[in-house]
Amino acid sequence: MKRNGKFQKMITAILVAALILLGVPNVPTVATVEAAGIPAQVTLSHNQWPGDPDGDYDITGNMWYGNNGTSFILYEGYNSQSNFSVAAQGNMSDNSPNAQSFVVNFKNKAIGTYYYYAELANSYGKSKSSIISLQVTQSTATPTITPVPTTTVTPTVIPTVTPTTTPTITPSVTPTITPPVTPTITPPVTPTITPPVTPTVTPTPTATITPTPTATPVPGGKATGVPGKPTLQHNQWGNDTDGTYDITVNMWYGNNGTSYKLYEKIGAGGSYKQVSAGALTDNSPSVQTFVIPITGRTVPGTYYYYIELANSYGSTNSDAISLKVGSADSSKIVIGTIDDDGAKNQYTVAQGTYTFNLLHVDAQAPGYTVISSNTSVAKASITDGNKLKIEAVGAGRTGLKIVETTTKEERYIGIRVKNADGSLPGLPNYVSIGQVSEDTANDLNFWKDTDTDDTNKRCDIRYIYINGGPVNGWRSWTTEDGARAKTYITESLKLGMIPYFVYYNIPDSAEDYNVDIKHINDTAYMKAYYEDLKFFLDICNQYDETFGIVLEPDFLGYMMQQSGKTPSSIAAAGVEAAYTSGILKKGVDPDFPNTVTGLVQSINYIINKTSPKAIFGWQFNTWGYSKDVPGQGLMHATEILGYTAGRAFIQNAAKETALYYMEAGITSYGADFISIDKYGLDGAYESGAVTNPAGSRWLWNADLWNNYIFYAGVLHSTTALPVTLWQLPVGHLNTSQEANPYTGGLFKELSNAVGYYEDSAPDYFFGDTFKPGSQARVDYFSSNASNDPKIKVSNGTITYGSHIEEAKAAGITCILFGAGVGASTDAVGSPPADDYWWITKAQRYLRNPVSLN
Repeated sequence: MKRNGKFQKMITAILVAALILLGVPNVPTVATVEAAGIPAQVTLSHNQWPGDPDGDYDITGNMWYGNNGTSFILYEGYNSQSNFSVAAQGNMSDNSPNAQSFVVNFKNKAIGTYYYYAELANSYGKSKSSIISLQVTQSTATPTITPVPTTTVTPTVIPTVTPTTTPTITPSVTPTITPPVTPTITPPVTPTITPPVTPTVTPTPTATITPTPTATPVPGGKATGVPGKPTLQHNQWGNDTDGTYDITVNMWYGNNGTSYKLYEKIGAGGSYKQVSAGALTDNSPSVQTFVIPITGRTVPGTYYYYIELANSYGSTNSDAISLKVGSADSSKIVIGTIDDDGAKNQYTVAQGTYTFNLLHVDAQAPGYTVISSNTSVAKASITDGNKLKIEAVGAGRTGLKIVETTTKEERYIGIRVKNADGSLPGLPNYVSIGQVSEDTANDLNFWKDTDTDDTNKRCDIRYIYINGGPVNGWRSWTTEDGARAKTYITESLKLGMIPYFVYYNIPDSAEDYNVDIKHINDTAYMKAYYEDLKFFLDICNQYDETFGIVLEPDFLGYMMQQSGKTPSSIAAAGVEAAYTSGILKKGVDPDFPNTVTGLVQSINYIINKTSPKAIFGWQFNTWGYSKDVPGQGLMHATEILGYTAGRAFIQNAAKETALYYMEAGITSYGADFISIDKYGLDGAYESGAVTNPAGSRWLWNADLWNNYIFYAGVLHSTTALPVTLWQLPVGHLNTSQEANPYTGGLFKELSNAVGYYEDSAPDYFFGDTFKPGSQARVDYFSSNASNDPKIKVSNGTITYGSHIEEAKAAGITCILFGAGVGASTDAVGSPPADDYWWITKAQRYLRNPVSLN
């Protein structure tokens, strides 16, 4: 069916006459003001009705009431919702809160399915319509769409309704169609087929509207009784569960109301409150219909609405309707005051006592329990059945687990307590403990399983890897770009932990000295690297929270071990990409040389310049120093050379390593710490280590751990930076005599198969009593060349006292445990591979941690 001007005029005249006879509502005008927020949502419709399958149709956009837009863009997708492009755009007049409309004419469209949505924009932002679709089944056009740039299009006014035939809106105000009001539309791309047919975009007259548009009167009609019963509808359909939607009111025929009140409640057990009201015009018995826009609903749950129409005879209520706000994983537990402008992941308070009302939006008779993971920071309790009481007793962070007892619904929120002087807390004022963790359900459920005893899951820090390279690495692993970092921060905040990241992107899918040298001299790769680093930092900076970064493990270790050069003489041409990428600016920022030193300094500078909340440092490798080191590794020097000579050798190696890294620039531009690891696997992974630990490289006894602490102390004194131990293994020595709070007995033995290997790191740092078994194991693990008073042996039972105090004396302020590679023992999971041994020891340490003061 072809739509020509004469036909449209005829149809328009018929429709106008019908509307007058049927009493379709008038739309009274209101005084106009400029928009005070983002535009109200626009609704799209089309006239490609059944039986009209050709390629000629109109897309009409209506914003019925609210903040106006000053421009619109119409987007079109062809046979898919994944290829939207701009079909038309134009300027609009701001006559808030009156209605806005536009019509876009399409002609000769190819056969296929078309999808459309529109955006209204103003200086506050933009809003988007829902997507509509239509089908073209008959067309002479070619089905190949060829976007063609066009020039400015000056649309003509569709000859629809003249002012003299328009139904009267009020006795004194008639909407007029004024061609100069027509916005100029400039589509950047023709939405049709070659040859390009630019769609004629014709805004309909800007109809004005009040919050309560009323009906056109049937002559002589006035109410003779209470209003007819209204019905409600909403447009919160399907997966559209955000907090912006419309409530449409219809009283189809009968006595009209002269006013209305809309009531809302959240949850079946909530109480209704009035959220909208207004005056109406009595045009009985004509239809009364109007739309009430609802915005800003951020609390997830079920929302209920009913409306009351009233006149001088009385009032009539509609039936209630309900709709959902929030995704399926949004908690329905709402915390008064804290969640007033949306559900929070973390809430910050000064030290003191606070009370908040709790609401569950669907529970009929809710009851609550609460657990605080760190009661040294904040205690939590439930009072009066539905009040959350928080006693903020010390600076730091805790995670609250709130449970509604009838539905078993859970809510997790972090509480951050300020320092006594009102400043925000940084790292804890004791030697802090951390653990590697992904955001899998298995890992998150582990951390959420908090309690009031030693089965609690308190931890200061959790860390994750941001790795894989800047091209096909971490950003490509999630549907949303950057979600790996965003989600990690969000979940850490809820759990009351500080998020740490191991930023590891000089290598990509492979790693060795040659790969690193190649990449740092590849300007394209390093341009992507600097852009990736800035992108990552920008994500972290969105959150008002401390975050940690361990920088580029192994990189400087490879340079020291294999280059034969100082950092300032190793070429790194890719440093220039810091400037060509636009991250740094020549003549404004420092001019870093194209060397490894320039590379390290530029990275430190970018972090320091852009991210004041960041705590960052570079990772050291004990194997970076290789001159005359024993085959078993540097820490074994005391076994080969004797205790005194061995310690002197370790001291010299540590000092030379520190000086090399310092020449590379690791202490520049506000670096906060240095980091060292041990090895990426548990010691018992090495063949033969379980039965002959004395012949192993990585299954250490207390002597080797004491050498390691000594080594860290030399690094600390040389660099004048605190030390973070990173990636310490979590497997423990079998036959531990530690009481298992989960079973009341002892912990299960590790099988020394893949994922279940022994190590001695947590035994040494947390302390433990164990029975090694064979004499070879007893002799090895009881060795005490340093006369350590915390090593005790009795009838084949060995006790290691906690060595965190000794770690503190060596400048160690933070100890991060965690599996390094896939075969390692993992202490996080539901259940974890170590049968909860590590987390139990962490809880017992954190009850009385080693203070840094």
